[in-house]
Amino acid sequence: LAISDTYTNTSLCKTAESWETYKTAVLAKLPEVFANQISNKYYRIKNARPSVNLLATDGGNKPKMYKTADGNTLVSSLWKITLSNNKLKLSNVNNPEKYKYIATLTDATVEAGKTANDFTDDANAVQFTISRHGKDWFTLRDQNNNIFNGEDTGNFPVNYWNGGLGTAGSIWQITEVTSLDIDLHTAADAKSYASVYLPFSVSSVTGAKAYVAKNPETTTVTFSETAGVKAQNGFLLISETGEATATLNIGESNITSAMGGTLLDRTLTDADKAKYRVFGQKTSDETVIGFFKPSAKLNTISANRAFFTNASGEALRLNFDGMVSGIETTELNNALNNNAPIYDLSGRRVMNAVKGGLYIQNGRKFIVK
Repeated sequence: LAISDTYTNTSLCKTAESWETYKTAVLAKLPEVFANQISNKYYRIKNARPSVNLLATDGGNKPKMYKTADGNTLVSSLWKITLSNNKLKLSNVNNPEKYKYIATLTDATVEAGKTANDFTDDANAVQFTISRHGKDWFTLRDQNNNIFNGEDTGNFPVNYWNGGLGTAGSIWQITEVTSLDIDLHTAADAKSYASVYLPFSVSSVTGAKAYVAKNPETTTVTFSETAGVKAQNGFLLISETGEATATLNIGESNITSAMGGTLLDRTLTDADKAKYRVFGQKTSDETVIGFFKPSAKLNTISANRAFFTNASGEALRLNFDGMVSGIETTELNNALNNNAPIYDLSGRRVMNAVKGGLYIQNGRKFIVK
């Protein structure tokens, strides 16, 4: 439609000769329209099945179908559409830069339950042609004229099936996306949190506040509130009122953070765990919200989670520009009874604590009275 609107002489379509002229002009216009109106946007792709119908990934290198309700908070449900030789290529925004395109499709009737091959590079990507099916739906065919299909059983694979044009799994809606919902998790302090790492920049947040990190100290890490965050910079979302989700608006930002993260599910070995500090809460004689070494039971960091790999302390409490979470109001003399060294919030040892100062001893924060 964007291309057709640039041509007002509808008589071009009325004869075979004029149609060829029109078609040539339209095809010549395609690269410009894609570059300006399509290639720089994000899309969700959903088929006509009533339940499992949203195209995303399995958290790794394969496409997979999800229920819309479950998939709408998945970053991997966002796709980009690029043009190559007048055909379309689908790339997932959450996969590494080189290997992000949908690869060769498998035949649903021959290899039931098997999904498309691992994502591939641009040169080996599936090339689709798109045609309208009814008012709001489209059919996608690969370069071998096989019909793109999503399954709602088994492992919910993606494949091709030529058994019936127009069946629910083979007709698709393509919808532009300008924001993404993120699940927040309620903690013991009744606030809700999420650590986030995204392949695109965020211009603003609603339903929570966003915080970016400075380089961690020995026992704390300082966060500052921000409106937006640059792509591939880890940040925290915090809702003071315990909201269940926050909405991130996709847009430009140059704000960076010292926290990293992962776009794909990351498997941890025991040797790996020593270098990671992941977000969570820990309860012993008190509940502390911060960043900790992964526990023995935590063997995978989920896609789009943020973490530190440059921390030296065992645990990092949250410091919001001077306000440290989990401060214990303790008399200095009581804290000194165990003869443990005292540090300031920058991790420097303190020999003479002053009244009203905020210090750390044995991993606990206290105020001198």
